[in-house]
Amino acid sequence: MSEFRADELFTLIIDGKATYPLNLEFSLKPLEDNAIFKNPGIYSIHYLGELIYVGFSQNHDDIRKTRWVRQLATITLRGNNIQFSSKAHKALIKSELWPYYSHLNLEIENKDFQTSKNRVSFASCHKNEFLILDETVLKNFVFTWYPLPGHSNIESKSEELKKQYKPRCNEEFVPFNI
Repeated sequence: MSEFRADELFTLIIDGKATYPLNLEFSLKPLEDNAIFKNPGIYSIHYLGELIYVGFSQNHDDIRKTRWVRQLATITLRGNNIQFSSKAHKALIKSELWPYYSHLNLEIENKDFQTSKNRVSFASCHKNEFLILDETVLKNFVFTWYPLPGHSNIESKSEELKKQYKPRCNEEFVPFNI
């Protein structure tokens, strides 16, 4: 198991062609040893110490490129390549974030990374940090990586963890409603 702060792994780049707040790219920082990231495994993401996401990869591609960039972009709602599902779009309209996103045409955008209503809710709770997203805020994200080369049931183990812990940004999370 290894832990990495997001600011150790990524640099924020403002995309001058994109419109705020969907204007950030999360670029990989060069590391001496990238081999650890090129295994199947399970990962978790924590923000300010709270478990917010559990995921997995079954391939040998760099997990930072294939999954973690996507997670940062969609969890912070700041990536320049985010697409909103219909439920996420409805949640955004009802959230405190809407004034910052209302000028964007989000319904017809067809981009790479789809976000969810749970991620919109999480980003709304942290709007003051995420709307000014910088290297200081990146330090608050911690990725825990459990490489499992040769392990055959990574997906089922990941599903067990999601059901057990119900992280806020996974679909298994059910918010408390009165």
